[in-house]
Amino acid sequence: MITKEHLTQSGLEKILSIKGALNWGNSELLTNSFPSVKPIERPSYIINVKTLNPYWVAGFTSGEGCFDISVTDSRHVGKRFRITQHVRDEALLVSLISYFGCGNYSESKSKNYGQYKCSKFSDVVNNIIPFFKQYPVLGVKAEDFKDWCKVEDIIKAGKHLTRSGFAEVIKIKKGMNKGRSDSEDE
Repeated sequence: MITKEHLTQSGLEKILSIKGALNWGNSELLTNSFPSVKPIERPSYIINVKTLNPYWVAGFTSGEGCFDISVTDSRHVGKRFRITQHVRDEALLVSLISYFGCGNYSESKSKNYGQYKCSKFSDVVNNIIPFFKQYPVLGVKAEDFKDWCKVEDIIKAGKHLTRSGFAEVIKIKKGMNKGRSDSEDE
């Protein structure tokens, strides 16, 4: 872009070939509009869990992770930590199972994504929360993590089983993730 190459047809196609190899790739509209453009080949890599930098994992989670709460009418409160990526990054997501010492991997072939997920209470308490307290996530994700920990405290104290405690969990849940950005727009 500095050399203004993006203003030419070949420069635009070069950008689209790079974009096609990133994250979710090119949209269907772009693929149909530029049928001759093929994504560049991504280099293959081998994940070595022992060499994953915890600050990188925290940064990656800041961009791609999700701390969320699930609730039912019976006042059951669950917590879940997830990282979702294109299925081509399966090796990375599977490596997180060993890295964190917990969780599992699942895949949605119809939507081309895979997901690392940890929702077992003891794993969340003993593995996930301590990790992110030592290696904090940044930005709005830090606020979601802080709220996630507030819900953890409510659960530990058994307050989620009371009417007021359950209402507090619901309030916190509504203000997290997409709810946080919706409430900030008002």
